[in-house]
Amino acid sequence: MKSIHYSILGLIIISLIFVADNSFAQALKGVPGEGGVFKSYSEQFGGPFPASAMIWSELKTPDGHYVAEIIDLLIDPANGRVSDVVITHIRGMGAKKVGVPFSSVSRNGANIFIYNAPEDAYRFHGMAPYWSEGSHVYSKHEEPMASYKTTKLIGAMVRTSKGEDLGWIDDLVISADGHVGDLIVSYRGKRVAVPFRDLSRSGEDAFVLNTTVKTLEAAPAF
Repeated sequence: MKSIHYSILGLIIISLIFVADNSFAQALKGVPGEGGVFKSYSEQFGGPFPASAMIWSELKTPDGHYVAEIIDLLIDPANGRVSDVVITHIRGMGAKKVGVPFSSVSRNGANIFIYNAPEDAYRFHGMAPYWSEGSHVYSKHEEPMASYKTTKLIGAMVRTSKGEDLGWIDDLVISADGHVGDLIVSYRGKRVAVPFRDLSRSGEDAFVLNTTVKTLEAAPAF
C-alpha cells in the first residue's frame, strides 16, 4: 500500500479558512448492524449514519461558515475505517481536491459536518509552518492503492465468489469514529445489511461478498 504524502500547504489554507471566518431522503431507521438495530441517524447524531448523507454535503467551521464540499470518502480495507474525507470547491482554493483526515471532521446534525482544524497546525511571523495531524493534496497517485472509494462502492454490483449475482450496494453504514459496520445491499426488491468485512475486490470495479444467495434471501429486509 502506498503511503499518503501530506501537504503542509493544504492544511495551512484549510486552517486559515477555519480561523477566518443529500442520498437518503428520510432518516435511516431500524437497520440491523453488527451491534444490533440502531436508531434513526436524525435522532441520534452520535450514532451510525449512511455514507450517502456525507457525500456532496458541505463542510463547515464550528461557527457555520462554508469550508468546502465533500465529494468522497476513502476507506482502508485493512481496518474497515474511513481514513480520509475528500473535499473540493474549497474556499480560497477552488476546485482542487484535498483529503483531510476523517478524525478532523465531526457531525453536528443529520447532514451537517464540521471541520475541526488541528491545534497548532501553523505558525505566524515568519516561523516555519508544520502540521500536527495531517492533510494531503489528493490525487489518484497519492491515495492508498488498496483504498475503497465510497463513490465507487455505492451503486456497484456485487457477486458471490462463484459469480452469482447478489444485487448492488445501496449505501454504507458509518459510525461516528469512522468504522464501516455494514453495507446496505439491494437484492431482489429488498435491502439487506451485510457486514463490511465480507466485502473484497476481484478487480478495479468488481466486488465480491463472502456470503451466499440463500443467506441474502433469508435475511430480514428493512
